Amino acid sequence: MRIDPSTLSSRKVKLPSATSAPAYWLMMISVGITIPIILSLIAIFMALTYEFWMWVFGAFAGLFILIAISLFLTGLGIAIYLTTSRQWHAFVGWWLDRLARLKDRFSSVRSSTRLIRKELADTETGSGFFISMAEPQRFPKRPIERLTFEDDRHVTMIAASRAGKGRSFIIPNLARWKGSTICYDPAGENYKVTAKYRREVLGQKVVLLDPFGVTGDKTDYWNPMLEVDFETDPLAVDKCHMFAESLHADQTADPYWMHAPRKLIAMLIAFVGTRAIREQMNLKQVRDLLMSGDPSVLWTAMSRSDAFGGLIRRFAESNEYRHQEELASTMEIARTAMKWLDSGVMAESTAESTFSMKELKNGNVSVYIVLPAALGEAYKSWTRLLFNAAFDAMQDLSVPKPEHSTLFVLDEFPLLGRMERIKRAAGEAAKFGVKLFICAQDIGQLKEQYGYEAWETFIANSGTLIMFSNNDLDTQQYLSARLGKEYYKAYSHSSGSGGSSSSYSMQLREVARPDQVEKIASRQSGDAYVFMPGAKPLLIKRANYDQWNMLVIPEGISVSTAEKAAKSNINVAPVAAE
Repeated sequence: MRIDPSTLSSRKVKLPSATSAPAYWLMMISVGITIPIILSLIAIFMALTYEFWMWVFGAFAGLFILIAISLFLTGLGIAIYLTTSRQWHAFVGWWLDRLARLKDRFSSVRSSTRLIRKELADTETGSGFFISMAEPQRFPKRPIERLTFEDDRHVTMIAASRAGKGRSFIIPNLARWKGSTICYDPAGENYKVTAKYRREVLGQKVVLLDPFGVTGDKTDYWNPMLEVDFETDPLAVDKCHMFAESLHADQTADPYWMHAPRKLIAMLIAFVGTRAIREQMNLKQVRDLLMSGDPSVLWTAMSRSDAFGGLIRRFAESNEYRHQEELASTMEIARTAMKWLDSGVMAESTAESTFSMKELKNGNVSVYIVLPAALGEAYKSWTRLLFNAAFDAMQDLSVPKPEHSTLFVLDEFPLLGRMERIKRAAGEAAKFGVKLFICAQDIGQLKEQYGYEAWETFIANSGTLIMFSNNDLDTQQYLSARLGKEYYKAYSHSSGSGGSSSSYSMQLREVARPDQVEKIASRQSGDAYVFMPGAKPLLIKRANYDQWNMLVIPEGISVSTAEKAAKSNINVAPVAAE
């Protein structure tokens, strides 16, 4: 059984000055000065009493004997000191560190756990992003430690399907993240494993949005229109456009057919928000207005609205003069964008709210968004709407920035469609207390959604890039290029009538070829490449939550004892998760 990592300290062992590197070198220099002086005295004595050759023989014999005795006495003295001061572990550890650094100096990728744990050992704040676990170290003695990276920038992970993203990174971070989280959880695996722990150990309010009952637990409800105060909120119209952008994210060659349907949806949301009673203030009502048979009746009703300085009225009046075929096409695109509301289950799920996205910024709410794996594509508009609304709520300046960032776990991120709002603000989200954890299966998915020029925006704004189990050539080539190149000695040998000669030259080569990175960081190897700004790439061992007892819930725990709970060590049954 492994030791519970939550009980472990990250205290660093420091060598006392007497056993530091300068002290050891001072001892050796002293011996080096003493030996020549003694040898000189011996030589003078032997020159006066023996013949010359006997003097030479005696001098060399005495030299070897004296060196052996000096080294023995020096080693004995050091050994006695280290034994009496109980610093053997520190001394051996110091030499092992030197050897590790020497080997690392000539390597382009850092793989020594001894050095990695010095960079990534868990801090006292416990707010870093979980990377892996370090086994106990003998010289010097260090317990099992979490390896975390504390940085306010985002995290991007690229790994193939069923590679172990959940077991190695998503679940371990959900198990220890102290701030709020909102997690897209296809099939509900992360919820089943971590919800109880976050509720009972971390003291979080758990919100489950599971309209189709995948998990079997009672679902919560969320109505996006109840997030907006249509009477007093100066950003009400902007939020209506945000809803519309989430619902219709398709890109077209002609921007008109992207913006016109969005504007129509936004104005209908604003109209329903300002005119409908609370029971009818929902997206289904917007969908019903779009499906009305005679649009002229709708324009007439909207033209009577003076809300938002007459914005709705002017929009309705402009439609009376638009070409009917153009207007019909716009309405049909808008209807298609909201067709997911034809599902009675989804209409019911968005009819009322049991929580508000504004609660995320309080720092103690965990939201799980669960859909059947086969329906992720059909209801991605709903998922985009949830994340965009959560992102918008985090930008509310009337609420103080939380102590711990809110973790946005965007599993299968490219499958959610293009999320322009998050893409535009990816570089500034951290200032509002948002940390994005973006997961994709390969580079091609990101390129498909965000183009060949813009897809690297997420990686450029990430403080950590994790890559493993990359099976497609495009991603392997990117990883190989990311690792860079290194110099090596290329030897050559030639021979002829005049003899033979050997020579070498320094040449560049890839640190790892595309076919090599596939094997080095495969699913079976258990390794992963981790890139961090200003540091060598790391090759780390992935730590699976069920192999390290990360989800430990002591008996009789209460929310008030959440901090003590993490120090207990009780086995939990492993639950399969990606």
